[in-house]
Amino acid sequence: MLPPIHLVFTACGTRDDAERLGRRLVEEKLAACASVLPGAVSFYTWKEESRRDEECLVLLKTTGPALAALEARLIELHPYECPEFIAVPAERVAEAYAAWVAESVEPPVQPA
Repeated sequence: MLPPIHLVFTACGTRDDAERLGRRLVEEKLAACASVLPGAVSFYTWKEESRRDEECLVLLKTTGPALAALEARLIELHPYECPEFIAVPAERVAEAYAAWVAESVEPPVQPA
């Protein structure tokens, strides 16, 4: 049986940061794929200041069992003080794609 697949969203301030983060998470086998989507414009309040920033959205594909490790590593590597980490379970995934994601992501090591 295949593990559940999740989409994880985060954003970076530059394309270079987004690519560096995505590449690293894939190389470390915490995500099967990282898609960098430049051109996002974000409006938000940070430290009581209204902000408008251009960002790159990073969409990561991973498995349910890898989510906690992915979150911890993303927060460790991310250049933002408070990085976005939003995980959404995929309701329907093509079986071949789900199998590829599962094969590409290393399951977390279970404590002894």
